[in-house]
Amino acid sequence: MLNQKEEQKQRAFEEHKDIITWVWWIGKGLMFRSQLIRHFQLFGYSKPIIEEAIRDLIQSELLEVVRFGNSHVLKLRKFGIYMVLGKEPGQVGSVRITSKTKFLRTAYLSERILGVLVEDPSNLKRGVEHNISIIKLLMSHVAFEKQSYLILKLASERDVRNEKKGKLPVLSESATKEIERLSIVSEFAGTGKQPEEAKRIRIEKQVNSEIFKEEVLNLNGMQSRDIYFRFSVPSDKKGYVLDLDFLDVSSSMTERQLEKKIKMAYYYMDDLVSPAVRIQMNVLVAGRRRASYFESKVDRIRAKFSNSKELADFRINVINLNLEETLFARMTILN
Repeated sequence: MLNQKEEQKQRAFEEHKDIITWVWWIGKGLMFRSQLIRHFQLFGYSKPIIEEAIRDLIQSELLEVVRFGNSHVLKLRKFGIYMVLGKEPGQVGSVRITSKTKFLRTAYLSERILGVLVEDPSNLKRGVEHNISIIKLLMSHVAFEKQSYLILKLASERDVRNEKKGKLPVLSESATKEIERLSIVSEFAGTGKQPEEAKRIRIEKQVNSEIFKEEVLNLNGMQSRDIYFRFSVPSDKKGYVLDLDFLDVSSSMTERQLEKKIKMAYYYMDDLVSPAVRIQMNVLVAGRRRASYFESKVDRIRAKFSNSKELADFRINVINLNLEETLFARMTILN
């Protein structure tokens, strides 16, 4: 029999399951309070209703409030995690915050997702669960550590369906091998076990890095470099677009650092997607000052890459998330 506190938690979870599920799958267990409110306003909830639900979840000990500067960040507690996942308490860990960078990254990713939601109002009408499934299918922004390759795996399954319908596939032949390699590595990540195949793949990556005198990227290493990808359907409904998002998380990325990231990510992803998929780069910044900095560099960066490889449509966009004017207003946390 449940005690009174457990009953309260169970009741709060059932009443506000959409919020708990959203914080877990979209925020990876962490989300700024003001951003969560804006997300749910898009689904038709009024601000007072959302705020009351958040208060209930805090009082019921499903959400914990963490301060970051002048902002409140909501962290999902273990009860909510194992309820969402349908697991036992001992089978899940807590959400860990190891540095201020995690807060900043959370803000960037959540704001980017907010912009994506606004792009398609028809999807919003289909509710929270539907939008979670779509975002998890198409955006590495919500993938947990070492899990980004699963989005490529899902894309490969779309390839099979597209071929049956006579449509162009999303991925190239190289992608199948990469999915297999990353599946093997991911299966044993964190277990301390290194079977021969996983060990061989790791050694091969290290050797390639030494041969080419530069870092060799894979899908699971992109997040640690603040690089994310997203598949979308363009307005002309022809094929797919692959967005590569480069986060200027601490407002300190230089032109040279961006060039290095583009070089790694563009050629790596270009090898994995089919020629029918258009690739465009997006630099995500927190405010006007950083937007101006990168806008003044874009033409030069584009010219360098266009000269090094024949590219019919090499696009670099600067996306100002306006975090300095909104979420981080009056805060001195960015460089």
